Amino acid sequence: MRRSMLFLPGNAPNMIINGGTLRADSVILDLEDSVAPGEKDAARILVRNALRTVDFGCETIVRINSLDSEFCEEDLKEIVPCAPGAIMPPKSSRREDILRLDDMIERIEEENYMEKGKIKLIPLIETDNGKRRAEQKLEIIEGINAEIVKTLKKKGLSIASGEGLDAH
Repeated sequence: MRRSMLFLPGNAPNMIINGGTLRADSVILDLEDSVAPGEKDAARILVRNALRTVDFGCETIVRINSLDSEFCEEDLKEIVPCAPGAIMPPKSSRREDILRLDDMIERIEEENYMEKGKIKLIPLIETDNGKRRAEQKLEIIEGINAEIVKTLKKKGLSIASGEGLDAH
């Protein structure tokens, strides 16, 4: 369970090295907004090396640069082989962007003989367009969930008890 997420600038070695001492549920190594454009390359290498050598004692997430930036692909090439728990893409507003990012990660996993799909994606919705799309999807999901619950009740079943539900 994630109760606390500690964001650490990817260009601050003194903060990164001490990140595990604060006992957060997740440490997010930030390559995006907290790093000036002229420091992106150095921060990326620092974060890569931290993922290889620092035991944070919790889930490690890397907030990469936006998919439409010149830095995203290089972020992924350096970070994915280190197998962080998750990648956090910022400004995620379109499904196509997430699918493209997932394909990029999968390609890098393949090139590095890694197990596919182990790295999670935690997209950040930071635009009005992304928020509207998320709200529309939530309405659809809530409608589907309501139908599932109604169907289960008709059959005398409940999700909480798991009665009559096959566990595979």
